[in-house]
Amino acid sequence: MVSEDLKQQGYDKENEHFHRKDKEAIEKLRKKLAEEKAEEQQEEKSEE
Repeated sequence: MVSEDLKQQGYDKENEHFHRKDKEAIEKLRKKLAEEKAEEQQEEKSEE
């Protein structure tokens, strides 16, 4: 029984780790997208 609890705890920690990594990757992509969008807007303004 203890072995099963430790196994489940390990899975929980693994899921938590990958959830955190996914969240970090999403934030990084959002930041990059926002920067690209700001650059495009800046270019449009300079063309006017």
